[in-house]
Amino acid sequence: MKIQEVILKAMAGKLKWWEAAEIIGVTDRTMRRWREKYAEHGYSGLWDHRKRSPSPKRVPVEDFAAGVAAVPGTILRFQRAAFS
Repeated sequence: MKIQEVILKAMAGKLKWWEAAEIIGVTDRTMRRWREKYAEHGYSGLWDHRKRSPSPKRVPVEDFAAGVAAVPGTILRFQRAAFS
């Protein structure tokens, strides 16, 4: 069963909210938050808006490399898995 189906069944009263939380695998508190967002904004209110754009704290690779090169004796070590 998809998460949307579980939430819709809980909204219709066919499932209790704690049962829906168990099915989805989230805590009761998370399910209460989702229920409030759903009631206020509909299904689109459940969208996680934090993942829409990259973090503004990111540093471009060129700037990072230039900063590391400016520090004498700095050795960069990369894990092979990061480039696979």
